[in-house]
Amino acid sequence: MRARTHSVSVIVFGMLTLVGAPQFSYATQIVIPGAPFTGLAWTDADIGDAIDMQEGGTYAVPFGVAGNAYVGIQNDFYGLEAGSLYTVSATSSTRTFIAHPNGLPPTPFSWQRAGTYELDLYAASDASMATITTVHFTIQNANDPCATPGACHDSVLFLPGIEGSRLYEGNGCGHTTEEKLWEPVNSILDIYKGDTHVNELDLNSSGQSICADIYTKPGDIVDSVYHSFETEMDTLVARGTIQAWEPVAYDWRLSLSDLVNKGAERNGKIYYADATSTPYIEQTLRQLAANSQTGRVTIIAHSNGGLVAKALLQKLGGTAAAKLVDKVILVAAPQDGTPADIGSLLLGYQAGIYAYGSIPIVSNQAARAFAQNSPMAYHLLPSAAYVANAGQDPKHPLVSFEGSDYQRAEDAYGSIINTIQGLTDFLVAAGGDRTQPSAGDLNHAIVANPALLSYATSTHATLDTWVPPAGIMVDQIAGWGVDTVGGIDFYTPSPGQRGLACAACATRPEYRPIFIEDGDGTVTAPSALMMASSTSVKSYWVNLNRFNKDYSTQNKHADILEIPQLAALIDNILTNSTSSLPAYISTDQPPPLSTGKKLTFFLHSPLSLQLTDASGNTTGVAPDGSTTENIPSSTYGQFGEVKYIIAPEGSPYTLSMHGLASGTFSLDIEESSGDAVTASSTIANVPTTANTTVTMRVTSGISTLSPMTIDENGDGTIDATVTPKLGQTVVFDTVPPELQATFSTTTRAIVWSAIDNSGSATVTSATSPVYASFEKDAGRGGEHAEKGKKDAQDMRQKYGERHGLYATMVTARDATGNTTVLSYTQLATPFFRAHSAITLQSIAYNGATTTLSGARIAYYVAYNRHKNLLETFVAALRTASSTVVAVYEPRRDKTVVTTRNLSHSPGELKHFDRRGVMRHKRQTLPGLVIPYIQTEKGSLIISY
Repeated sequence: MRARTHSVSVIVFGMLTLVGAPQFSYATQIVIPGAPFTGLAWTDADIGDAIDMQEGGTYAVPFGVAGNAYVGIQNDFYGLEAGSLYTVSATSSTRTFIAHPNGLPPTPFSWQRAGTYELDLYAASDASMATITTVHFTIQNANDPCATPGACHDSVLFLPGIEGSRLYEGNGCGHTTEEKLWEPVNSILDIYKGDTHVNELDLNSSGQSICADIYTKPGDIVDSVYHSFETEMDTLVARGTIQAWEPVAYDWRLSLSDLVNKGAERNGKIYYADATSTPYIEQTLRQLAANSQTGRVTIIAHSNGGLVAKALLQKLGGTAAAKLVDKVILVAAPQDGTPADIGSLLLGYQAGIYAYGSIPIVSNQAARAFAQNSPMAYHLLPSAAYVANAGQDPKHPLVSFEGSDYQRAEDAYGSIINTIQGLTDFLVAAGGDRTQPSAGDLNHAIVANPALLSYATSTHATLDTWVPPAGIMVDQIAGWGVDTVGGIDFYTPSPGQRGLACAACATRPEYRPIFIEDGDGTVTAPSALMMASSTSVKSYWVNLNRFNKDYSTQNKHADILEIPQLAALIDNILTNSTSSLPAYISTDQPPPLSTGKKLTFFLHSPLSLQLTDASGNTTGVAPDGSTTENIPSSTYGQFGEVKYIIAPEGSPYTLSMHGLASGTFSLDIEESSGDAVTASSTIANVPTTANTTVTMRVTSGISTLSPMTIDENGDGTIDATVTPKLGQTVVFDTVPPELQATFSTTTRAIVWSAIDNSGSATVTSATSPVYASFEKDAGRGGEHAEKGKKDAQDMRQKYGERHGLYATMVTARDATGNTTVLSYTQLATPFFRAHSAITLQSIAYNGATTTLSGARIAYYVAYNRHKNLLETFVAALRTASSTVVAVYEPRRDKTVVTTRNLSHSPGELKHFDRRGVMRHKRQTLPGLVIPYIQTEKGSLIISY
């Protein structure tokens, strides 16, 4: 402060005398101001510093220090003014009277409180004391280092999310030494101990720990998840921006009530199962507040930590909470639950932890079994508030049922669930639609714990109505733009989708997630921002979609605090900065992603699933088991037995699948805009082995899908292809085509064609001399050598080199690789000029061979070369059960067909004459009739 000096006017015996410019101090004498001003002047009696307090100013003064105050009005007679000084409430216009300072003589006065002041000025000589003007200014405590805005900041208490605190087991439950149970892997040697460690964390049906010696330790959070955030907080402390910060480790298995009412620290161990008069989290909050620069704390809470924070503040009550807490920053907190937890609790959806894509550090089965009795899994379920608001979207219901597998569920709960009662009934199977499956059965949903579901319902009934007490600011932050589970679709696949070769599939129901973009991959934005914005509640969106595209990252719910721009926003909130919002942060919801379509691939096991873009980036599981999400804005996940990849449309992709076991698989492909599915295609019932490799390409949208190529045994040769059809299910064909042999009067030879149930099939043939096989036997030596040589020699002598007996294999192959192979022998040179005669040997369907006995085909034709007329046509066809002979008579242009049935069943004895000879069936048909022979499921039939 500077010392004030004035040139003064002194009134002596009623006469105004101008005196030079002597220097006076308020500390020793009365001084009349010579410089006109409007306001209040206060002089520190100890040091003589004077301060003019005028309209709109902010002034720091020492509280409780004696001084002199006087008022003045510009252009008025000095010493003839007076005023009334009031404090003004920060939340209303209420005024509280403080003092009546005068123009002369100064009024003794000391400041006692900070805040806004109002000074009404009037002429002391005016009997009516009418106010001439009013002045407002702000007073701060000069002895308070935090009086200046931005000078001091809150200390920070941090509450991590589920699985964000390490948990230990002492020697009270069978161990001889302490063992860390979470994180579940302490070294590479423990990689298969995860399920065992999780089992030791099990709780009973009341949600209480079975082992009483489970504890956490002060500040012991999982730093691999919060590394950048911890570094940022440490930096703020090092700079002196905040006095301290404390990460609070807690036993995330337990109920919110246990966490805020219990927690006893003994010898550096915190037991949240133990009751205490000073619960650990509250105790930590009070210690931070006591040492904070401001005397208050900012709570930063991530995910489930947000529910813990709200439960703590609710337990403290409004008055106590406002004294201890200044701000609450909720980051991706599922305030009224999230639909993804339905899948986690019932089906183990993304509940486990896997290394390299397939090695279970913690299996989904073990995680689901653990969650069944854990209160945390229940208070994360969608609450009544969530269902009443976000759960009413008919395109994205919380739960939907379709088909015969779920008829009982549909009868009990309806085709969709959009009420809290319906959801509650379904979770506990109140409709009798299912029983408790075995622990390892992820194909069927468990029956939830009714007692813990009741706990969650009552908890949210009060938690969801909580509003910040006066004086506490809440900043709620949601991640946005990452595909997030908005519900679960339980459906019955078509017979083709189940897989004809999969016996277990015939009774296995199917389910898959319903995705929305309004979330961070785990928590939906409506839940993270459930409190309505107000003067005490601010809402922010973090555009994860844009951030991940710009930085080629895959930040989601778990690592949202690792985003630098979000760290900058939190710093601004802590320091009350008015800086503009960092990039990717907005106070309005980002526009829908309708301008960019997405492709979703749902794979029903047993294969791995991987997508590769044109730059070589991959998302999914590679053949070596490693998992990646390197394609920008892509997602890989597994929902029970269903694996899925979501990727932006527009880039050329290659979809690769590698067999993990024998069975069949189905692939569903969807194209979506925003949250709406606009096109789909399904390929079903494709056989696979542990060596199968499947490839498919897409140039842009779903309409550019290539045929699926299948190398069933992994030898590098494509065994089958399947062409997808838009809007349809293409069932992989396991039925071989049928072969048909007839006679062509154009080529004057037997012609082969194929008949296939799913389209066209190709026919090829391979012919070799029969005596070549005898020579082959001779070349092998042994007892067949001499016979082979003789047989080959006899063949040459009988038929000659050019006129030998030939063996032919005719193969029909359809688009999916099914084959029918028919083998026959024929004479290379006919007995007559135009003669085709063959003897059928065997037929093989996909390698399963049947020997044909006595089956022959012979066509005898003669043409008039000069007139090019058919003069003779005789067809003689024979199978094991019948013969057909057809003779064409050119002059009458008719064909006489004679049929003999060779069956000897009792019902057909009437067809035999007295001599036991089968009666002939003869008919005359107009024109040229050419009988043909056709395969039919392993046998032969003759038709015409």
